[in-house]
Order: sequence, then structure tokens, then C-alpha cells
Amino acid sequence: MTIPVLRASSPPARAMLRPENRKRSRRGKKGTISGPRARHLSTSGSTLLELRIPVLESDAPDFLVFVNARSKHTTSLLYREGPLQAEFESLVKRSTAAWKRIQPEYAERGTFDENFSRNATRLRYSMSIQEVIYNRQFWFFQLRDSFLNQKTFRKWDPSQLDHYVLLPLDYGFVNNADCVFVSHYWRTKDHPDPHGIDLDQFQRDLGMADGDWSGEWSFIWVDWTCMPQSPRTPDQKRYFRRMLRCISMLCRDCCMSWRFPDFRPRAWVLAEIAEYCLTHRNHVVTDDNRKFINHLQEMVVFGVRPVLEKYDYKCTSESDMRLVTGWLELDILIAQLLPGDHNVEYVQQILDIINRPYVGSYQVQPLDNMLIDKAAGIITYKGVKHHFTPIYDLSVDS
Repeated sequence: MTIPVLRASSPPARAMLRPENRKRSRRGKKGTISGPRARHLSTSGSTLLELRIPVLESDAPDFLVFVNARSKHTTSLLYREGPLQAEFESLVKRSTAAWKRIQPEYAERGTFDENFSRNATRLRYSMSIQEVIYNRQFWFFQLRDSFLNQKTFRKWDPSQLDHYVLLPLDYGFVNNADCVFVSHYWRTKDHPDPHGIDLDQFQRDLGMADGDWSGEWSFIWVDWTCMPQSPRTPDQKRYFRRMLRCISMLCRDCCMSWRFPDFRPRAWVLAEIAEYCLTHRNHVVTDDNRKFINHLQEMVVFGVRPVLEKYDYKCTSESDMRLVTGWLELDILIAQLLPGDHNVEYVQQILDIINRPYVGSYQVQPLDNMLIDKAAGIITYKGVKHHFTPIYDLSVDS
């Protein structure tokens, strides 16, 4: 089946760097700092000035300072030659090579190839992992061998890039043949699983010698390992907030693995289970996800908020609770308006388009009578308006 084209409209986007003419800075004499060289970068919506300031101590890094000419906002991107830069270049090559092996099951081949070319160019012209974080267009996924051979969950670390591959946000790259999403409770505030109890179970589930599953997956996403953790730099905070709002895409497009030793009313876990159950033809019911699924069924009848309040679902962050509530309401509305007779892959792609941070509203094709406005929290379908908690935040999503 050919996936219908979705027309997207969005609020003005933050300026995007166009690095095709980017050149690396030269080094002068040791112990001096050369004067910054400035040039304009072509952008969408505003002008950026790039000030390249090489620091010339033998062990000091270079900083690329980007200045928005309108807002005067500056961002420093660390650039260092040496082992860390070699790891980054290896990460770029490893990532683009992995994309070539992906056979998009649902995305149109032509669209995938176009997205491949654009993302490969963007990544190859990035000068450091800090620039990748600043641009917020790629997921970090841990490599299979790294996951299976660790004793405890590895904390996200941008200086240990050999454990990762980068996958674009665009539809089709993250897929349930190559990618696994891990859902679990955090055992402590400072570490999700300090003694490796849950990790041991996941490793057994996902491919150790006595494992129960023979899937040939390649990459895995664990929040502690694949998202910046505290303390975060300003750019890491921006990356974290942006990608947190896209978690639904991972739950929907990855193969999912979960471990819940007892029931706890964790709103994020409920949202992850909802994406798994509501956007697939079939789902597995186990003793540890059964209550969450029962609560989703109650939400279809009584609404999302009454059920969340009834079972006292919580997020650590109040802003997260609003986001989770909005996504639950939207998922259930889509499931009700586009029931099982619609192509599941089509529904998945619709939701992936909605998830794109820079998309505020769009008309779904060929369903000309469906308009989804996630900024206002309204789905208009066949002339009827259906409301959900707005999930677009200009300060984060632009």
C-alpha cells in the first residue's frame, strides 16, 4: 500500500545552519588566541553569525560560537581534534552505514532515500557531537554488543561515542526490526538500576546465551543511556526537552521490551504502554503490563483525566504530566476516529508526523476532512471538533 502524503504546516522554525561552506579553523602559534573570524550563514527566517575562535594551547579545545543576529543568542559548540574527534568521525561513518542497511518496511522508498541524503549531509558536515546535540535531529541508540556486555546500565556520555549509533528523527529509520525500546521503573533517583537487577533480566530477554528471544536487533534505546542526564549543559537541556517530547515515536516504531516487578502508577510508563497497544495490530499482555492495559481500556470509556486521577498517576515533573496527558488523549482519539479497518502503518505515520517538534498543525491526506492542531488541542474530523490537552510548546518545539 502506498502511504498517503501528509501536508504539514508549522510555526516559524528556529534558524537552521547550512554548513555546506564550513571550513575548519587554522591554528596559530602556541599560547596565543587568534582573532575571531565572522561570516554569515544562510538560514531560514534569520541570520546567524559564526565566530570561529581557535584556542591555541596544545591541549585546549576550539569553540565554534554561533550568534543569532536578531536575538543575539549565542551558543558555543566544542570542537577538539584528537581522540574524541576521531570517535565522532567514526560515529558518523558507523551511523550512515547503519542507515544503508535499513529496509524501510512502511515508508515510501523514494521518501526514505530523500531523507537519507538530507540527514547524511547534515551529519557529515557536523563538526562535533556538540553540534549534533545543538541541532537536535538525531536519536542516540546504544549498540547491541555494548548493551549485552555491560554490568549496569551505562550513563549517557558524549565522550564515549563508540557505544552509540545516531538515527534520524525522520520516519522509517527507527524501526521494529533493528531497534528495541526499553521501558522500566527507576529504582533510585540517582541511577535507574544501580545493582543491574533489571539489566540482567533485559539481557536474558534480548539475546544472552539463555535468552528467550531470538530477534536480530541491532540498536537499543534506554533513557539513562541515550539521553543527557544531570548535570546537563544548556544545549543538553534543550536536546533533552526536545527529544522527551518525541518519545512516543520510539515506543511506536521500535520493538518494545519491558519489566515492571510490581504495579506503580507511573504516567510515563502508561504512555509508553499506550503507544505500544494503540498503534499496533496486536500486542502482548503479561502479568506486569496487564493493569496498565486495563486502565487504557477504562480511558476509552470514561476519559483520560478521570482514570489518571482515580489511580493517582504521577510524573516527577508537572510539565511532563501535561505532556503525557495530551498524548494519551490524542492516541485514544486517533484510535477511536481511525479504528482497526484503517491501515496500521498509515496511523503510525500520521502520529510520527504529529510528533515532529516543529509541526504545530496539519491537514492529513487523503483524509481532507481531518485537521489536527496540536497547538490548540483540536482534531476536526468530518466537521466535528474533538479536544485534547495541547501538546505544542513554542519555547521547546521550535
